[in-house]
Amino acid sequence: MKKFLTIIAATMSLWTSASFAQTTTTMTSVMGIELGSSKAKVSEILTSKQPECKVFSQTEKSISYTDVKWGDYKAYLVIFQFSPEDKLHTVQILIQPEFPKGVFNLYDEIIEKLAERYGNSKKKLEYYSHPYNKTDKYKYTESMVKNGNVTMISLWTFDVLNTASNEDDDNTIQVKVVPECMVKVSYQDAVIINEVVRKQKENNSKDY
Repeated sequence: MKKFLTIIAATMSLWTSASFAQTTTTMTSVMGIELGSSKAKVSEILTSKQPECKVFSQTEKSISYTDVKWGDYKAYLVIFQFSPEDKLHTVQILIQPEFPKGVFNLYDEIIEKLAERYGNSKKKLEYYSHPYNKTDKYKYTESMVKNGNVTMISLWTFDVLNTASNEDDDNTIQVKVVPECMVKVSYQDAVIINEVVRKQKENNSKDY
């Protein structure tokens, strides 16, 4: 397990928030932790609420934990990512089904639970690539997912700054089936991550 978790943690990369019209319900925190919090604050809140959690890895820009409970689920891994200014911008929660074949049912369950709080997701993608189609969904689940022949994503966006004409600064929750036959739930602060990406591009451009 440790080797696999290391691979996941090592291959984490920044992704920018997508922009879609969505419910006005506010989302600024996850598991009682406000987006924008420092690493010290995240650790303080998480360990006080869930003293059984364990740090799996820690770098300048991220902290990952095992033995964390997210709602009704025990997460396989939870990754908190921070800006260079020590502000939490993304929380990624990996949930593993009891068996790989159950990953689509798990995805549906999580979508339903989030919909109860935030309303139905207005942006969804379910796509099957050759040689599979939707009728194969429960026949060849594991091979389809592990080989990348299926894409399942749901997205919620939140206009927390009340800027209806600008969707680029909307916070997001994304739920996705990933090739490890797990469901990944990502919470993201768009303002912070956009600034991180802007500075990263600016620094990279100095090399040219």
